[in-house]
Amino acid sequence: MSGGVLVDNIGLSVNYKLVDAQSGLQIGGPGFSPVTRVFPRLEEDIQFLSGTVSLNVSDQTNIGVTYGEVIDGRNTSKSKVFSVTMGYLFDTF
Repeated sequence: MSGGVLVDNIGLSVNYKLVDAQSGLQIGGPGFSPVTRVFPRLEEDIQFLSGTVSLNVSDQTNIGVTYGEVIDGRNTSKSKVFSVTMGYLFDTF
């Protein structure tokens, strides 16, 4: 799911990401022991929702701000994410 242009030089997007692992260990389940370095083998399921506001400050430059968080999941951390981005369009002609 995503969005588009809000007005001439401002964009808005809403993003949803779902990761549904099909196999792996469960925290506290059989075969799990935090001292045996099994964390990379966990079945990690994540639902992540984020939103971005972007501004075209010129014909070639764009800045954006994104906020998102894990809204549900298993064997994952309850995370909040914030980012600031800058894009520049290079003329190749």
